[in-house]
Amino acid sequence: METSYQISLKQSKHHRKVQHMMIMTTNSVDEEVKPYVLHPATSWIAILTLSVLLGATVGYTYHQRQVFADYQGTIEAQSVLIADLEAEKMDLQSTVNTLSGEVQILSDTVNTKVAAEAELTEAINSQSMPTEFPLTGSATIEELSEEHPILVFTVQSGTAVVAAAAGTVTEVSDDETYGHLIKIDHGNGYVTVYRNAGDILVKEGDTVAQGNTLYLISNRKDKLGYEMLLDGEYINPMDMLSING
Repeated sequence: METSYQISLKQSKHHRKVQHMMIMTTNSVDEEVKPYVLHPATSWIAILTLSVLLGATVGYTYHQRQVFADYQGTIEAQSVLIADLEAEKMDLQSTVNTLSGEVQILSDTVNTKVAAEAELTEAINSQSMPTEFPLTGSATIEELSEEHPILVFTVQSGTAVVAAAAGTVTEVSDDETYGHLIKIDHGNGYVTVYRNAGDILVKEGDTVAQGNTLYLISNRKDKLGYEMLLDGEYINPMDMLSING
């Protein structure tokens, strides 16, 4: 047979004494009704305990909701910050790409300028190397080396003696054997010396380019003595002429 219980509290008064009773009932005819006497303090403790538990439950629930709301707010704020940072990153990347293009253009410009300057420097240096033939016409060549190497050219009248390279005229003087002497410093350790009795067309201190006329050779002035020094030491001019081919 199924048994169920019903619990109820009943107060009894006797000579100013209050008692709290708990009566348990059942629908079973065989079961007795048993009253249980509860001490008042026990009732209050039970009620207080339930109230505390209920308050704690409500407080904890509210706290958890508040924590969740704060967490959601933090996530939303971080999402906004991440979106802003992504946008800033894209802007910076665009700026970097633009600057990279500008840097590449500047680099190409600088490289072009450096290459042009290198070519110009090479051209200037080549103009200062005494490799050119010192005459405008053909001639016979005789190599002498009495005190130091010297080339003696025999040329026809009307031929011009020209500077073998660009430089500065450092000396114009008389020469006992050839009539006149012109010395040119090329600024790179090389110095060339031209000896002839023709009409001199330059003076000391003049700056000459490669191929500028130094003498005009006329009748009976058909000999040109040609010498070369490197760092103060005489060298064979033929070695430099052979470089020019």
